[in-house]
Amino acid sequence: MSDMSTTDLAPGTDSRRNDQLTGLPNRPALLTMLRKVNAKVAVGGPPYGVFAVDLDRFADVNTVYGADVADKLLVAVAARLSAWAGDEGYVARVCGDEFVVLRFGTGPAELPAAARALLDVVATPVNVGGYRIHVTATVGAYAATVPRLADELLASANAARVHGKRAGGSRVVVFDPAMAQTAKVRVDFANDLGRALDDDEISLHYQPIVDLATGELVGLEALLRWEHGQVAPGELVELAEQTGFAADLDAWVLRRACSDAARLRDRGVLGADGYVSVNLSAQTLAAGDIGRLLTSALATSALGARNLLVEVKEAGLLSTEGVLEAVDVLQRLGIGVSIDAFGAGGATLADLRSFAFATLKIDRSFVQRMTTSADALTVIASAIELARGLGAGTVAMGVESARQATMLRRLGCGSGQGYLWSEPIPLPRIAHGLQGARFGNPTWVGSASSSDDITAEHGLLRIVALHQSGASSASIAAALNREEFRSPQGQRWHARAVDAALRRLDAFTLTS
Repeated sequence: MSDMSTTDLAPGTDSRRNDQLTGLPNRPALLTMLRKVNAKVAVGGPPYGVFAVDLDRFADVNTVYGADVADKLLVAVAARLSAWAGDEGYVARVCGDEFVVLRFGTGPAELPAAARALLDVVATPVNVGGYRIHVTATVGAYAATVPRLADELLASANAARVHGKRAGGSRVVVFDPAMAQTAKVRVDFANDLGRALDDDEISLHYQPIVDLATGELVGLEALLRWEHGQVAPGELVELAEQTGFAADLDAWVLRRACSDAARLRDRGVLGADGYVSVNLSAQTLAAGDIGRLLTSALATSALGARNLLVEVKEAGLLSTEGVLEAVDVLQRLGIGVSIDAFGAGGATLADLRSFAFATLKIDRSFVQRMTTSADALTVIASAIELARGLGAGTVAMGVESARQATMLRRLGCGSGQGYLWSEPIPLPRIAHGLQGARFGNPTWVGSASSSDDITAEHGLLRIVALHQSGASSASIAAALNREEFRSPQGQRWHARAVDAALRRLDAFTLTS
């Protein structure tokens, strides 16, 4: 039992300090209570737990059942939280579907179990308005053992709650000091990004995409660059989504990339069918006004729709509501869609056949292992065959060696990008890497030589990959010859030679 009195904990009669819907104390009343509790902790009072409770998918309840049922649900949840907190607890509704519960005598050791019990209390189905509604919650928990400012206490519990929501909700998260640093990074990032967009401090670099057979420059991928010490390029889009800047950032990228591509086309650096490839966040794609955004960027730059390719990550294609509808809008506008990082997101053939994508980009993790892993080689070959069957092009990501480039070409992959040709570079350097840029067929300097020798060991690797996919010896031999692999004796393959190689290969196992 704590030494907090029921008088200390009573909501009071001041309507300005009570939530009108639930009758619970509101945020100002909660802050006042926290100041009182801190004063007692300062003179040896008991520790207490601060639990930030956020209902999951409450907006869906509002949409499906209406505001009246949603309000009744909030009242029912408030009653459950109050019953759980007991006479010596304290419950406040701070906004919307967010509550804060104080429970006295709860220290660091008892905190996780108490938070899980609170989660279970909320998760029991509720009968309201004639409906039986199952609701879950995310709980952020913090144990106060020393005096802290009221705002700091709430910020700690809320940081844990937000961490849980980002992890998918319906869980308990106990505050860790690293969460506060993460939150500070996000806040600083949001402030800095807003200023950077206003002051045009963000730039685009471009990585060439080349034809594996000719070395011709066929496209460029636009990649964001921002000199921000705390944010790596790979985290930029994720943080923009988390801080509400994704739409502004994507609009800026589209305008700049389309404008730059039009300039390169006019200079003859990009051919008539050359394209710029732009990554857009799933939030922007699903927002509903993607058509207007794209139409505006194309019109302002005078770039043709066929010269713009929008990349959609394979995982986002399936996991974000509204993305498939956005893809349909892009295709109606004549803008190509590229599936980014294919092989890492779990899309099925049925998923991919549901829309006509222009390009499939093979994930770099498979390209980097293709010369040592039969499994990786199988994935790449299957992806190329899939794209070919659906009338789409292929781009291999992360190509770093001439051997990889030649193997990809012989497998039928059309294009590649990676450090073999160039790192992402600023716009002015693009033309410097070209030969024949003003003679109708610009070729990227440093492109892989088509005469690079593929050794017999990689022919054997390809045999294993094809055998694992269930191909017959005759089919394997035909594929090897078509892809220009040679036997260890430098001859063309035939079924008997494949059988002999498979018998020899039984003696060892190729691993990733």
